[in-house]
Amino acid sequence: DVPLPGAVHVKITRLQPISASCLKVGPKTAAAASRPSRNSARCRFIVDSGSSFDLVSSKYLTSSQARKKKKTAPQYLNTANGRATADEVINLRVDRLKTCKDFIVLDKCPPIISMGKRVMDEGFTFIWKAGQKPIMVSPKNEWVELDLFGYLPVLTCSSETPANSDAEDRASLVGHSA
Repeated sequence: DVPLPGAVHVKITRLQPISASCLKVGPKTAAAASRPSRNSARCRFIVDSGSSFDLVSSKYLTSSQARKKKKTAPQYLNTANGRATADEVINLRVDRLKTCKDFIVLDKCPPIISMGKRVMDEGFTFIWKAGQKPIMVSPKNEWVELDLFGYLPVLTCSSETPANSDAEDRASLVGHSA
């Protein structure tokens, strides 16, 4: 394979499934409830179209979550900070997406949810119209409004109902009638 200039190339081995239940990431975790200033980032994920993987740094995990990390075969990733090797995964549940997935633990990395995985592998639809907040629609037609951090779509763990929550407003957002 010849790398394309500026492209991110990843060589990764298949992740081993983690047994037991998912670690919960949501508004009721100790991280979200106890120390809102520093730990609020623990409950905010960039929804990234440029990442093929769900990623999280240990610094965004609570101490009890960090103890649940599992070793895996080394995974080699080309990142914005250069080549990185990761050999740990953690199984996390993200309540607002009603999903439980393995996140690669990568140092010096913000919490990232792969938009491509959600859309291509899990059947989500991603909608972002000019001047409006982005929306992710689950395969069960459940709408999750994302926040913006600058120009980055961000999934927060709070579960407030989006302002555009009724069917007519949602239909107008995508250009259809309800």
